[in-house]
Amino acid sequence: MNTHRNAKYLSLLLVTCACTLPINMTYGQEDERIRESQARGHRIRTPASRPVDIIERIVRVVQLKHAEAKHVSEIINNIFRCDDLHNTVTCAADIKTNTILVSMPDNLQKKVEELIPKLDVQPKASPAEPIQTRIYDLAHSDANRLAQTLSRILGREARCEYSGRSIVISAPKILQEQATEIIQQLDQPYKEPDLETQIFQIKNVPVKDIMNSLDFITQGKGISYNLDTRKNALIVRTEPQYITLVAETLAKLDQPGPKSPEPKKEEILNSMKVRVVWLISGNENLQADPPPVVEQVRRELDNIGVCGLKLAVHNLVQVFPDGEPFEIMTTPAIGEQCDFNIRGNLQSVDSLTTKLQIELDGELELQREIKRPFHLKTTIQAPIGHSTVLGILPIENLTSVFIVQVTPGG
Repeated sequence: MNTHRNAKYLSLLLVTCACTLPINMTYGQEDERIRESQARGHRIRTPASRPVDIIERIVRVVQLKHAEAKHVSEIINNIFRCDDLHNTVTCAADIKTNTILVSMPDNLQKKVEELIPKLDVQPKASPAEPIQTRIYDLAHSDANRLAQTLSRILGREARCEYSGRSIVISAPKILQEQATEIIQQLDQPYKEPDLETQIFQIKNVPVKDIMNSLDFITQGKGISYNLDTRKNALIVRTEPQYITLVAETLAKLDQPGPKSPEPKKEEILNSMKVRVVWLISGNENLQADPPPVVEQVRRELDNIGVCGLKLAVHNLVQVFPDGEPFEIMTTPAIGEQCDFNIRGNLQSVDSLTTKLQIELDGELELQREIKRPFHLKTTIQAPIGHSTVLGILPIENLTSVFIVQVTPGG
């Protein structure tokens, strides 16, 4: 690892811990503020590589007495290099103060803190001390990688080579003893994380209808889902720390929608009403909240990050099944220069289900004399009274959501 890369890690860790840990700390000594922080169980959070995955980490600042900070930093980064963020240790060096900053998960804290004193030494072999050659058989670690690590730790006075599952070290006795301790510490089996399985019973909505939102919220956390559509249940297998996240997310998604009175078949065959709702987020001029009939949809959108929606258009038109096409024109609340046209045809009604062909188009004025056209055309088939999202359109800094609902007419 070069100096530029060390500086990059150092700047990241300094931002993370500058307000929590002092720089002038020697190994094994901490001031009152740090002891109080540990007594309260505080942890420092650092960004993981994926935006939705936050990992709790512990940061330690250590003042080295003997070894060079740059050298120790390279060794620690090499030893704990791993693609799994839960088992990654990051170390950066401050050359001026000979200080290292270590960011680590709590499951590796003990191993790292035991390793640092072993590295903070400057073993000097006597010129007359004979060179010993020992063979170390490994049970778990990769011999090539561990040999390279030992070469960096022991320095030029030791020669480390590997053969198969063994490491051959030629070095003075004092370095052999140091090598023995390090190999015993590092040659450990990889421990798979403990996984927990739990079944969640979904009460208010079909389990398959909430999976898109659930996947979006919990992505990147290694959570396995299995659907039991017969019992309307969800089987979750993941690390225990994520079970609570899944439970809280399901509690938000598994909400009963507004109940509509059961329509009579005679009413359905006579006429229907088509409701079109246009919601916008990002426009400060809009103040009205969405109507209660689309509250369930608004909550689901809020759970996937489409927030702050305000009402721009709420139209209700009476139509006849298999009748003439309908068309309405309206001006949304966002400005007089915005046109909004609705065209459609209620093609058929089967028992309590409707099939609607609908087309929406208009021009949205973003700035003075600057307009953006939009157009949506689709055919939907849904139960009477069910709100359906026709589309979500991002236009510049605004997000538009179009919702349609077919209800019995009067």
